[in-house]
Amino acid sequence: MADKEKKAGKPLKIADSKYRKVIAYLLSFILSLLLLLTTLCLVAYFRVMSERHILSTLGDEYYEGVLKTAVASAEDITMPTGIDVSVINGVFDIESVRRDVNGYISAAFAGRNYKPDTEAADNRLYKNVSEFLDSHDITLVNEKKETIEAYIKEINAEYEMHTRLPGLGIITQYRTKYLKIITIAFFVLLGLSVIIAAIIIKMYHHPHRGMRFIAYASGGTALMSLAAPLYLLIGGRYKGLNLSPEHFYNFAIRFINRALVSCVIAAVIWLIITAALAFAIHMMRKKLINNSK
Repeated sequence: MADKEKKAGKPLKIADSKYRKVIAYLLSFILSLLLLLTTLCLVAYFRVMSERHILSTLGDEYYEGVLKTAVASAEDITMPTGIDVSVINGVFDIESVRRDVNGYISAAFAGRNYKPDTEAADNRLYKNVSEFLDSHDITLVNEKKETIEAYIKEINAEYEMHTRLPGLGIITQYRTKYLKIITIAFFVLLGLSVIIAAIIIKMYHHPHRGMRFIAYASGGTALMSLAAPLYLLIGGRYKGLNLSPEHFYNFAIRFINRALVSCVIAAVIWLIITAALAFAIHMMRKKLINNSK
């Protein structure tokens, strides 16, 4: 009778073991998704919605591009007036452009408006125009002074437009709306990940058997974090974006590149964590075998 009970009980233990493994695999999959979302929250926080990241991505090429575009626009405004475009020479400089571009970005992230200080540029332009008119024996009467002032204001308006980073308003708008949500989501996801990892380990008498499912989860997170960014980086399809002017296009490509590389770096970190877990599991299993001898 006892033998029959043992035989009858044996399949139940096998079934329990199978169910436990299925549950462990399911929890491992859920854990990998939670870890992936946690990773994406970090990339969004420190890369996509980061003022520091945007400023560091601009580079000298962007400021030089803004300067060239501002000068070209000023020349286009100048030509119909009959004034020689040489009056634009030296009006704008790279340091002023850098200050105004960075100032606009910082103000946008702080929720403030930014107005470039063009007083020095206005004085230089007014001086150049006055010297040009004097050289052609043209006397500045009040009406002409008003015309020149309107001409300078038009150039300033164009300059201000060129110093504004296109698309920044969308980023700051989403940042304002979703930054708190992303921060809360990060800690919630992290907490759930810890709870699920603890449940998996508790499901097994020997911790290393549960840890292998955590290793599966971290490995899965690494692969998911790596697959899409690596595909985009290698294929480079996003480089076909129709953006202008050229300096903004180059900035946008660098911005996307760095965000994708951040995902790849995160994937490498998860691979290192997976390798560390695998090593720890091996050492714990080895120690258990040695202790059982």
